[in-house]
Amino acid sequence: MEYENASAAFKVPEQRRQYVARTQAFFESIQLIPPQTMFSLLEQYEYKGQIEARKAITLLAYRHVRRLKRMYLEGIPRDLLPPKANYLMIGPTGCGKTFLVELLFRNILKLPTAVIDVTQLSETGYVGKDTCTILTTLLEHAGHDPIAASAGIICLDEFDKLATTQNQARFDGQGTTKDVSGYGVQRELLRIIEGSEIMVPMDYNNTRYSDFIPLHTGDITFIACGTFSGLKGVASANQPHIGFNTPELPQTAQTIAVNYAEDDVNNIEHLQRYGFIPELIGRFTRILPLHALDRETLNAILLDSVVKKFEREFKEEGIALHIETDVLNAIVEQSFKRQTGARGLASILTKHLEDVAFQAFCSIVKTVTLRMNGKEIAAELE
Repeated sequence: MEYENASAAFKVPEQRRQYVARTQAFFESIQLIPPQTMFSLLEQYEYKGQIEARKAITLLAYRHVRRLKRMYLEGIPRDLLPPKANYLMIGPTGCGKTFLVELLFRNILKLPTAVIDVTQLSETGYVGKDTCTILTTLLEHAGHDPIAASAGIICLDEFDKLATTQNQARFDGQGTTKDVSGYGVQRELLRIIEGSEIMVPMDYNNTRYSDFIPLHTGDITFIACGTFSGLKGVASANQPHIGFNTPELPQTAQTIAVNYAEDDVNNIEHLQRYGFIPELIGRFTRILPLHALDRETLNAILLDSVVKKFEREFKEEGIALHIETDVLNAIVEQSFKRQTGARGLASILTKHLEDVAFQAFCSIVKTVTLRMNGKEIAAELE
């Protein structure tokens, strides 16, 4: 290597020392929290249900941090450590998939965590966000620090929407079809998830005029989340039937809030038939089924999270909000029947408080009470 002068030559080792010191300082700052403690902390952050999934994800988080510390602080070579793990979480809407990732990695561990809506992605060169811009988002959450970003978490939300169209032409001849938002994105995700040096654009335009920064993805943990609506039907239709005795699909195949068994989600053939290339599914170390929330869990979420937020809002307006137990039970039952999980709770309560809030805010009303009037939820203003 040639240098302009002697002082320039001395700057290189100094820069390396500063880089090493900054790297060590960052990884020393990351807390190594036991998985059992993280499990309990999630309860304190008002996360309810999904016991088995919580155990698996907290253990993943512990291993992620422990592996980084062993490499960057203890100097253990990467090839002597277990490889990084990537998880795929499959479960119905409103069961807490994305919420679990955000609470654990962003709020508790305080690691750079990017939640990406993959429906916006398209194959490089087409309308939509290039796949590599998921790393641009991670860099933003890391304050544009590549050291912090290399230890981050990327949550690929709505992952099931990347399922390809069921068109066998793409296997018979790639030139006969183009699936730029499904198959094309899956193919590009392979390289990123596997672990390689990626030139990441500093803006989302990703043009030749953009500034780029190299980022190694070998230590970034990817967690994909999706509802995979219809996967039960794919599994049920695995054996074709012909004739008058063709059985109908089971009711669970047509239900929104489906509970998947381990065998359902870990059958690669079923996921391939659903529209995913096996190579991509193979990048996920573990595929976790999350279950629809039961009434007891929904009731706990309603009381500990949803109602408290509305009570706080009304209190700031100088109004006391009271909701009777029968009303809470009715809201839980409506949400359970709608099969939208925890999201449905806030939606239903918002609907019943909308007209009340319109009348009560900035008025002389001091108390609002929701109670059952027959089968209907009624409000009383005082």
